[in-house]
Amino acid sequence: MTPSRPGTTNPPMTSTTYVAPEELHSRLEQATQRGLETQALVPLSTSYLWVEDQGTNFVVRQLQNVQKKEATKAIQVANKEVPRPSFNPFLPYEPNLFVGDICDSHAVVLNKFKVVDHHALLITRDFQSQWDYLTQDDWNAVTLCLKGVGGLAFFNGGEEAGASQPHKHLQLVLLPMTPEPSQPSLPITPLMQQLPSSPTLNPVESFPFVHAASCMKDTWDLSQKERTHRWLATYRQLLTLTRLWTPTTEQPEPKGRQQAPYNMLATRDWMLLVPRRCEFYESISVNSLGFAGGLLVKHQEALNTLKAVGPWRILQHVGVGKTEP
Repeated sequence: MTPSRPGTTNPPMTSTTYVAPEELHSRLEQATQRGLETQALVPLSTSYLWVEDQGTNFVVRQLQNVQKKEATKAIQVANKEVPRPSFNPFLPYEPNLFVGDICDSHAVVLNKFKVVDHHALLITRDFQSQWDYLTQDDWNAVTLCLKGVGGLAFFNGGEEAGASQPHKHLQLVLLPMTPEPSQPSLPITPLMQQLPSSPTLNPVESFPFVHAASCMKDTWDLSQKERTHRWLATYRQLLTLTRLWTPTTEQPEPKGRQQAPYNMLATRDWMLLVPRRCEFYESISVNSLGFAGGLLVKHQEALNTLKAVGPWRILQHVGVGKTEP
């Protein structure tokens, strides 16, 4: 277990800390304002541009001058340039970044070093490992959040998938990804329109990497318990299809430590799993957002590389190419 600050725990959920799905958007806005006023929230300055590749417009953000020392350290940790701190920032979480308790098992807090507005983390209230498979509790938290806001939920399963913090946390960004009304809510949205209603391996022909996906639109008429069960069952089927989980005597179900790194992405409409081979293409780190069409570069040299190579080729490199054995 990752060390936490001695003698500290997260406070128990109460009626005043509980956030209902329909209140989540306003609570995110309130927490953002509080975080900025108290300087607990540290925005990272970026500029963005569109990089077109085979008909898809990728959103590429480039970091600008980062002056705060703690922000510089966070970027270095995320890019594996320096060791991560020994303490657990989620146990306890910073009170001025707290949004609310979405359920008994998960709290919603703001991402301290935000690139986009209202970027939230769904953290387990006790320590669980980021290298463990997602559980029924995780999917209950995810679907409650997606019920409340039009967003993209994602999970970086392991360091090769872009994870930099070992305390289990899913992430949530609001949609659309950019304010331009002429652009889709996510760059890959046009490619996800004809997904089958059952889990399928490699259903998006234009993706050059191994993936599995399923349409989830029909789950929103179900009860919360039934919906959670469906999303968990679908996730497990996608794990099997992508060989991210193979049953063993010791592990007959996908529980506990994961067998391989991967990214999970989900909106109200679909779920997508992508196996990972590595985190970086040269200096460019790729997490789940890369497979949604959003990439982040640290400097002009990396941006030049991205433009020269092309986003799809970079995603194929860090994922598992369809032609690989």
